[in-house]
Amino acid sequence: MRITGGRLCGRRLKAPPGATTRPTSARVREAIFNILGPPARSTRVLDAFAGSGTLGLEAISRGAGIAYFVDNSRTALRCLRENIAALATEEHCHVFRGDASSLVRQWSTAWATRDYITGPSSGPEAASPDQIVDRPAAPLRMKSTSHCTPGPLAAARAIDRTIRTLFDWIFVDPPYQTGLAQQILHVFANGALLAPAAVLVVEHDRRNRPDPNHGCLVRTDLRRYGDTEVSFYRTAPGAEPLS
Repeated sequence: MRITGGRLCGRRLKAPPGATTRPTSARVREAIFNILGPPARSTRVLDAFAGSGTLGLEAISRGAGIAYFVDNSRTALRCLRENIAALATEEHCHVFRGDASSLVRQWSTAWATRDYITGPSSGPEAASPDQIVDRPAAPLRMKSTSHCTPGPLAAARAIDRTIRTLFDWIFVDPPYQTGLAQQILHVFANGALLAPAAVLVVEHDRRNRPDPNHGCLVRTDLRRYGDTEVSFYRTAPGAEPLS
């Protein structure tokens, strides 16, 4: 695999061994980014079900400022970290190990309620903004009263950093025929983590097309590439986030 555009165009990317991870083909990636157009330097990207990180790294190559990668597979994350290091893009990347839908739900809940924990930014559990965070995401510890006692919970600090980010581009490319695309779209349906002009790009097979509407999200474009389809979702004009 190679990056198809931007300052890193032509650079090779590793793919995890085996058939568990299915990287997005160069043809589909190039088509997606032609539709999206060049990102602003301020563009913040979430690559859910990241695998080897092809979509997020492609966005960084084309000019996006930062990308967050989420995946559950240690093998895939090992490959992703090698790709990030080989491309020298560490300062633009944050990596989280965990279930994408669960993690996004935690971030979304914390953002909607402003109900999250912050802790000290030093010590062995701390992570600087340019450090790759590759550890299991612990459950978000929510406040039970109006007072919150700071603690050294690394995942909460990571969530604290992330929920202050409204994502501009969100790439969703789960394994086909799992229902995970529909599931994570439902999580994003409250709009809590979406920038005003956010775009969700969902790759799926043509026999398992997600619903056209999810809360404040509406499918605005659908492209087909053989058995693969790509759905583009945006916030509906005038839509109110779900409570």
